Amino acid sequence: MFSVIRWLSQHWLEASQTGGIVGGFVFTALSLRDTRKAQKISNLFTLTHYHRELYRQFFDRPELRRIFRPDADLSQHPVTEDERLFLTLLILHVNLALEAMHMEAITPIEGLARDLAELFSKPIPMAVWRELRPFQNQEVVEMIDRLTGTGSQPPSHT
Repeated sequence: MFSVIRWLSQHWLEASQTGGIVGGFVFTALSLRDTRKAQKISNLFTLTHYHRELYRQFFDRPELRRIFRPDADLSQHPVTEDERLFLTLLILHVNLALEAMHMEAITPIEGLARDLAELFSKPIPMAVWRELRPFQNQEVVEMIDRLTGTGSQPPSHT
């Protein structure tokens, strides 16, 4: 104990400087952790806002409701341009959400896989997916293919 006190009396300046530096590092690390948490929440709010805006079209435009009908007959009534556009935007939105989760910019979205499996079990979303699949990021392709049991080959980016 005496040797520690003697050492501190001789090196108090270095010890206090080191303590200040270490304390500064600890404070910075805690501050960065809090900033990262706040940014994740902000990112989630932004993603939710875009999700709400996208689905507002669905609720404001009744003609889009056919997208979610499991009995939609594409031979009688092919996919419309509005349906294709809505689903294209939805697939881009899913791509963004997956990328954000992959980069840990947002917390994982519980139920996303279940929602996508339900969506792509419908004829119109599946038909649009088949058209757009070659142009999507590999992660999106793998996830949707796994959920739907389709497309064992990688998309061709031609």
